[in-house]
Amino acid sequence: ATAGTMVLVLAWFEPGSTPAFTGWADGYYRSAPGTVEIARNAVGLDSSLNPAVWTIYVEIAASVLFPAIFILTATRGLAVATLVVAALVTAFGTNFMGFGQYMVCFVAGAAIARHGAGLGRRLVEAPAPVRLSILALAWAVLLGAERLYAPTVHMHPHVVLAVGAAATIIVAHVYFGRSERLARSPTLLRLGEWSYGIYLLHFPVLFALAHAAAPFVVAP
Repeated sequence: ATAGTMVLVLAWFEPGSTPAFTGWADGYYRSAPGTVEIARNAVGLDSSLNPAVWTIYVEIAASVLFPAIFILTATRGLAVATLVVAALVTAFGTNFMGFGQYMVCFVAGAAIARHGAGLGRRLVEAPAPVRLSILALAWAVLLGAERLYAPTVHMHPHVVLAVGAAATIIVAHVYFGRSERLARSPTLLRLGEWSYGIYLLHFPVLFALAHAAAPFVVAP
């Protein structure tokens, strides 16, 4: 992804403003990367060539802290207390070195794996209208919270909490509910293995298409 984006920046993308772009998009790829910048991107210390790579840092940080998260979710009461503290840290906008506000998601993941069977069972055994309504609301929050609550702020802390709560409900239902066999099918497992690689490629592909279409688009 880094090598491909470097080629696009050097051979296709042009410096200067593009009138058809939004202010958000117009800030990317406006100068040729130097050797140091390319090297830092290649080893994951920088994400200027492919902004999607910033998540790797968050996941590495969470992996380092995961033994502590595992210990702090050993019992249900301790897991709930840890989850509440992590949620408060996120709610108050604490975001130490880019990963502070996302620790609540990793705590929730550990709590689901260790103590989520009851939640999943209650959700699955609920009357169909109730269960489907809860799942529909969770999907609506997952897909629309950022656009409705803070469309100009990337992953506002309150959006992180709302989306994390919605994902917790969906994951608990899939992992412990009727969809467990489907979720563990070879096809979906393979798609899961591929998904992050596709995610890493989406940003340069998006901007390649945007630069190709820009000459045909008149900015309002």
